[in-house]
Amino acid sequence: SDIEAVDVSLVFSELKKLIANRNKDENIQQQDMHTIDLVGRVFKYMLSDENLPDRVKTLLSYLHTPFLKIAFIDPGFFEDNEHPARVLLNSLTDAGSRWVGNDDTSQYDIYKKIHEIVDRILKEFDSDIRLITTLLLEFNSYVKNINRRQELMEKRATEKAQGEDKLREVKLLVNREIKAR
Repeated sequence: SDIEAVDVSLVFSELKKLIANRNKDENIQQQDMHTIDLVGRVFKYMLSDENLPDRVKTLLSYLHTPFLKIAFIDPGFFEDNEHPARVLLNSLTDAGSRWVGNDDTSQYDIYKKIHEIVDRILKEFDSDIRLITTLLLEFNSYVKNINRRQELMEKRATEKAQGEDKLREVKLLVNREIKAR
């Protein structure tokens, strides 16, 4: 199913207005605004990546709201570079850049897999980070299998090329020997 892009800046401004109207405590309001800005920067950075195809950007833009929720409920989101949500977003972005083309091609069904991850987060995430950790483990396992397959194919191709070179050398030696006799 086609998903339309989320205008991240529009979401930011709406959230800021909502928080400004809701919060009377200046300190809480500033902290909430800071959280919104930081999550926004994470997504703006991801969305400005020229190596990431537009359709992957569109898909990943839907994670903004759940990730904002994660940032509000788990302060480790910003403090820990290895936070599961941050690592998952990075993994999805890397895979999208690597195996999805701007021409709507997708190697290893990676676009479909990214779509499944985004869809599960949107449908299943409430406030339990364990879902994100589970999805991260599943996705990284999927990518690891792809990498293993690629390495095996590259190894086989290298061995085949080396075998063909060896065969060529043997044929040349045989032809020289025949000509010499």
